[in-house]
Amino acid sequence: MRIQRNSKSLLQAWSLFFFLAPTALATPQRIHFLEFETGNQMRVQEADPNGSLIQTCGPYSAGRLLAVDDQAGMLYWTDKLTQSIRRMPLDCQGGPVDLCSSSSPYGIDLDLINGYIYWTDDYDRNIQRSTLDGSNCTVLCNFSSIPTGTLRGIAVDPLGGKIYWPEKSSGNIYSADLLCQNVQTLITGRNGNRFVDIEVDPVGGRLFWIESGEVYCFDFATSTITLCISKVGFGLTGLAYESSSDQLYLSSSGSSGTSLPRLLVGDLATGATTTIYQHVNGVSGVAVSCSEPFLHPPDPGMEGMDNLFRVTCAEPFAPVYFYYGFQPGSTPVNHACGALTLDLDSAVALGSTTADANGLAELSLSVPAGLQRQSFLFQAVDDQRCQLTNTQVAEFNEVDFWIDWPSPGLASQINTIQISAAPANANLSLYYSFQMGSSSGIHCPGDLLDLATPVLFATVTTDGSGEASVANFVPGSAAGRTFFLQAQADAGCETSNVVQIQFE
Repeated sequence: MRIQRNSKSLLQAWSLFFFLAPTALATPQRIHFLEFETGNQMRVQEADPNGSLIQTCGPYSAGRLLAVDDQAGMLYWTDKLTQSIRRMPLDCQGGPVDLCSSSSPYGIDLDLINGYIYWTDDYDRNIQRSTLDGSNCTVLCNFSSIPTGTLRGIAVDPLGGKIYWPEKSSGNIYSADLLCQNVQTLITGRNGNRFVDIEVDPVGGRLFWIESGEVYCFDFATSTITLCISKVGFGLTGLAYESSSDQLYLSSSGSSGTSLPRLLVGDLATGATTTIYQHVNGVSGVAVSCSEPFLHPPDPGMEGMDNLFRVTCAEPFAPVYFYYGFQPGSTPVNHACGALTLDLDSAVALGSTTADANGLAELSLSVPAGLQRQSFLFQAVDDQRCQLTNTQVAEFNEVDFWIDWPSPGLASQINTIQISAAPANANLSLYYSFQMGSSSGIHCPGDLLDLATPVLFATVTTDGSGEASVANFVPGSAAGRTFFLQAQADAGCETSNVVQIQFE
């Protein structure tokens, strides 16, 4: 079937290949991490996603792991030396404040829906909780039968009503409800001596943890464990999941004098890691903040198919409204949160959707052809924070000819693709791929196709009007998979739109 999600007609005619204006390249994500100094001291560092330092605070007493409340602008971390949970504004004004006392706090995570801090204590062997201001410090559960020093990180899923933690002596990962009751063994048989930090992705249904200097992933739907990030040659000390890019930020202490401590980003799609920051002393604990909603360019930026408009860093579950205009200006709009003024002249509403638990809002719009390189400006509104996103500029170009969606869009049947406005009496090659990209066709050099690793599945010759149809059997194994289809003329190398389809 044709993928539709909150789909509407955008305009009477679009065309697609977008470019980004230079002002649209900044992103609001900030990476926070603890960087050790000599003498049991540390600095709290803030960097952009490329690892460039924005702010340095401290030195303070050396901490372990940290968490961030970007809505309130607060950092929290565990500190074994002061034996406390510490909190500090993101701008570091006033320095850290000690909240709850704890003998040896280690892992930490926040429940921002219900307003709690959770942490593990690896000496007292318990899990504790307090409100975000440090009041009502409470021991939720004790594990007196396990050795000291065996509790590590903790992850909280307030939507699912669960907490998760690894335990070294057993090699198990456990779950419980938000009161640390109904404890269950979720994962067994791991190398517990090498457990460190743990993180949950409630929207994607995944759990990530550090074990033996690698990152493993658990899929709740299938109960399968995969190695997501393999060893990179130095000990990992903390991790933080960034949902909009599907990446993990990792802190490292270095190893045996052969590699410097560093901050890395791990791509969950490929398993590759990239070092974005290095330091002579240890790096421990990492968290990602996202303080303002950010509008991304249309994806995949192709005419004749649904395009996805995405806002990241919205308030979780916030209504998000999308607008377009043709030039900068001002347009007053009224929303539930209050009156706002868009940075667009004569703005037109595109549609709305609701952000998920990670603050991701996606609106799919059907984009036809014919805009003749018209430039558009886009902007969105987070109706819970009452904040505007950045403006995003896109310029659209026409494609050369058109292919339609396979009909009836069903696996285990013959599907027909109609072709129109192609060169007359021309030989065409049709390709499929499982993802967008850039590549060459069989008859045409240069990266003219918008597919990654295209596979030729049909050829056809158009009639005198530039029309043709292709009928192919789609096997049952294609059901549920997403395909990208594109056609190209063998002689003139004219290229069609891309069609995205998921066969039923």
